[in-house]
Amino acid sequence: MSIACSYYAVYTAMWVALDSPPHGQWSHAGILQNFTPGHWRHPPVPLERTMTRGIRRLYNARLHAQYRGERPTSQESAQALNTADQVLQLVAQTFGLSHGGTAL
Repeated sequence: MSIACSYYAVYTAMWVALDSPPHGQWSHAGILQNFTPGHWRHPPVPLERTMTRGIRRLYNARLHAQYRGERPTSQESAQALNTADQVLQLVAQTFGLSHGGTAL
């Protein structure tokens, strides 16, 4: 379950960063495709490849856990949590939001 929670925290952060989707709701592939170029940042700065790969890995891990019933290892869960934390920190810093109970 931690994989899904981490993924949906990332998905929500990406949605916050991108604002309203063009067709009423972001698809999972579409949100990542629009988030990674970094046009939501001022000035626009693409995400680092390691973060993009981490988000993709997290998405795939969620699919495996939720739809195939595969149990993630503790290392995979820790990686998922780390990816979520990195994305949440980036979005929080970009928009001047608080993260983890402290103002950034």
